[in-house]
Amino acid sequence: MQTGLRLFSLLCLGMLLSSPAEASLRDLLSGEGFTEAEVVRAAHTNAAFIKVEINGHPLTLCIDTGSPMTILTREAALRANVPTNRLFGPISGINGLADPKAAIASLRSFKIAGSELASEPILISDAPFPLKMSPVKFDGLLGWKTMKKNRVIFGYAPALFFFRPDGKSARRLDAACRAEQFLSVKLRPYREGYYLPLTLDGQAARMLLDSGAAFTLVSDDFARLHLDAGKTVGTGRSLGIDGNPVLQQRVTPKTMELGSRAFAPITITSGAAKLFENKPDADGRRGKQIDGLLGYDLVGRFYSLLDMGNDRLYLHPRPEKEE
Repeated sequence: MQTGLRLFSLLCLGMLLSSPAEASLRDLLSGEGFTEAEVVRAAHTNAAFIKVEINGHPLTLCIDTGSPMTILTREAALRANVPTNRLFGPISGINGLADPKAAIASLRSFKIAGSELASEPILISDAPFPLKMSPVKFDGLLGWKTMKKNRVIFGYAPALFFFRPDGKSARRLDAACRAEQFLSVKLRPYREGYYLPLTLDGQAARMLLDSGAAFTLVSDDFARLHLDAGKTVGTGRSLGIDGNPVLQQRVTPKTMELGSRAFAPITITSGAAKLFENKPDADGRRGKQIDGLLGYDLVGRFYSLLDMGNDRLYLHPRPEKEE
C-alpha cells in the first residue's frame, strides 16, 4: 500500500509523469471499479473536453461543473437522434436569459469510453455557446448532475477523468492525497453545483466551482467593497452561455488563499452579472448569494483532483516553472 501511495504522489506532484506513476493511479481507481476516459485539451486554453457517445453517435462535450445539467446543441441532438419536442422552459447563463424555450430529453444510451453512464435528463438548447472561440469543436456541456451521479474524479492538472456509474465513491483517494500533503477542500452544494471559499485580501468570497469558466471572476460589489480599485490593470468583455456581454475589470489582489493555503496571487476579473444577484429561492426565501466563479485558470495552477463522489477538491502547489 505504501508503495502505491508513493507512486501515486509522484504522478500528482509532477516528479514523474511516466508509466509507473500513471499505472499506480489507474490501479488505485480501477481496483475500485472506476473507468478512465481520455481528456481532450488544447494548448494554452483553460478548458477540458471529453468524447462521449449518445445514442450511438460520437460527440464532444466541454467538462463544465458550473452547468447544472448536461446540455446539447440542437444540431448535435438532431445528429444523435435525440427528441427535442419536450419543453423545459427558459434557461439562463451568467448574465441573463440564454434560451426561452429549451427542451428536455432522456437518452436511450449515454456512454463514455464505451461504458454506459447512469443517465440524467439533459437539456437541448440553442443557447449561444461560445463555440467559435474554442480551438476544440464541441457539441455541448457535460454538466454537474451527470458527473455527480457517475462519481466523476476530474483532474485539472494533470488532465484526468475517471467515473463509476454504479454510484459508489472512491475509498482510498482521500488517504492517498492527505499522505502526500495535499490540501483537502470540502465542497458545499450550491443549488446544483459546488461552492467553496476563496480568500482575497483577507476577505472570504463565496465562489462557484466552474470548470467551464476559463477565468476566475468576482462580482463588482465584492471587488468594490474588498479589493483595492487602484489595482485595476485593464478591462475586458466576456460572453457566457447566454451571449450577453459582461463588462469586466482586471484586478490583482495582494493575497490569495484557497481553503487554508496561501499562494501567489494572480490577476482575476470583476464584473456585474445577473448570476451574482441575490434572488429568492423557489419557496420565496432569499437565496445565498455567490460572489464569483472559481475558474479553470486558478484551479489549474495546482496539481488538482476533483472528487465528485466525496465532494472534495485536492490541491498541491506546482513548481512555478510548470504553472
